[in-house]
Amino acid sequence: MNSKMLLLSKKKGGVTPTDYLAYYKFRNNANDETGNYNGTIDGATFVNDRGGTPNSAAAFGVGTTDAINLPSNLRDELTSTFSISAWVKRNQNGVNGRQFFGGRSAGTPTSAGGVNLLFAFSSDNNYPVLTLYDSVNRIDIGTSSIDVDSEWHHYTFQYNSVTGLAEIYIDGNLGYSDNIGSIIIDWGTKAIGFGEQNGRLANGEYLDDFFIFNRILDEGEILALSAMTA
Repeated sequence: MNSKMLLLSKKKGGVTPTDYLAYYKFRNNANDETGNYNGTIDGATFVNDRGGTPNSAAAFGVGTTDAINLPSNLRDELTSTFSISAWVKRNQNGVNGRQFFGGRSAGTPTSAGGVNLLFAFSSDNNYPVLTLYDSVNRIDIGTSSIDVDSEWHHYTFQYNSVTGLAEIYIDGNLGYSDNIGSIIIDWGTKAIGFGEQNGRLANGEYLDDFFIFNRILDEGEILALSAMTA
């Protein structure tokens, strides 16, 4: 494991939250555990999860448009405040636009109407990044001081539209935070795997236990999610 990742020591405690908006276990399907927001498989396949169980994690082929498309009614339920939590295994380094979740509305990302957000690994290095667009600005939230290897790691990306605080947690520990102010987010079309923004391709990520919340998680809840067994 990368030495920088080892600096993020694991803590104990917390209760696993159950008030998720959507939860994808990827048990050989793209169903949401609530039954409200089932995804549609578009090229994605299923592989062993982090515990070795067959067909229990989603896989997105390198250089493909593999995706799990999420329904439009999920967008309607989301507010500007959100938390995304997932286990991710990267299988491709040094490739531009390694996105594993994206949402895009009509228009280009930096022009009027082009509201967008995405969760990715940086295009020039290997660190996790949350990117938010409003109608004028692009904001990249992340840090080059946290390099990421190709093992399973747990990530939580969250943004509080009231306080303006954006955070990235890695393996249950805070890796980056910044107050970016109020951003109006339109989730637009949503896909897991294939990068919606600029049509960038999937790059071999594996995903497991993908949660979407329409609120901010506290540290104990994030720790609990990062301690979940497969």
